[in-house]
Amino acid sequence: MTPWTFVSRDAEETFAAGRELGRAIGADGVVIALVGPLGAGKTVFVKGLAEGLGLDPRRVSSPTFVIAQQYPLPEGPEVLHHVDLYRLEAEQELEDLGFDDLLAPGAVLAVEWADRFPQVLGPDRLTIEFEGPSVSEAEGTDAASDRPSGPGRRAAVSASGRAATQVAADWMDRLERRTEGRAADGAFERLSALVVLLMAGCAALASAAEFVLVDERATPCPTLVEVEADDWGTRRARCDSGAAGAPPLRGVARLVNGDRIDLEHAPAAWLEALPGIGPARAEAIVRERDTRPFVRIEDLERVSGIGPLTRERLAEFVRVGGDQGMIDDRG
Repeated sequence: MTPWTFVSRDAEETFAAGRELGRAIGADGVVIALVGPLGAGKTVFVKGLAEGLGLDPRRVSSPTFVIAQQYPLPEGPEVLHHVDLYRLEAEQELEDLGFDDLLAPGAVLAVEWADRFPQVLGPDRLTIEFEGPSVSEAEGTDAASDRPSGPGRRAAVSASGRAATQVAADWMDRLERRTEGRAADGAFERLSALVVLLMAGCAALASAAEFVLVDERATPCPTLVEVEADDWGTRRARCDSGAAGAPPLRGVARLVNGDRIDLEHAPAAWLEALPGIGPARAEAIVRERDTRPFVRIEDLERVSGIGPLTRERLAEFVRVGGDQGMIDDRG
């Protein structure tokens, strides 16, 4: 994966970046190498990571003096290991701590000062290198909390190995959506995602007035029919009360009409319209179903980054197989 960067203007943004990473991590967990000097924001980032994993961030403290902290997680990965290598002088000390056990699948391992003994982390890991504070910032830094202050600083992100690369791609997508103001929840998130995909590439073909998007709070459209379709599912649709024999709805237009998308057959482009599913996670769903078919909605939890809460949010939008009354997405 090509390395990329994000910018944090303050501790709150560092915390938020960590939280978005936590939300991108699936049940298999991931190894996270945190690099940067005192005051760069490593511990603040881990606090955000903990919240994204469903843990109260107030429980997380710097492990500088105890070397390692363990926090059981309510869903997804089993545990968050928070390790600080700052005070260690030799790799042998890690062996004495049973460090290899922390690398087991099902755990999130966040290691501060990971550059001291990078070889112990294994080849599959996500590395985040935080830019250090300036001289003026360092004078106001609380080294005990590792809390950054002052103007924004950059953090460089790289990933190696399939699992870490997948998590990093999902995380990057989440940060981009958050930065662009596209992150939302509930009905607004659903409608905004549908508007983006339904109107993509249509400016030269039709005006926005040709689209009929039905707000659930308004009077429903008797029949929403497909006017023009492309690889995205449906480019244009309209309301038609006398649409006998009209083309069946495909892709994201079906969501607007209250229908559901079949997880077994929908292309990745359609899956991206679902709440909380970006390009990386949509591709992950396709890869997982190609490996082992879905037989129920709960099988979504096999996908990295999707836990019970995300699956529950998707339940009203998706199905598996040809439920009665539903149109097959292949047609």
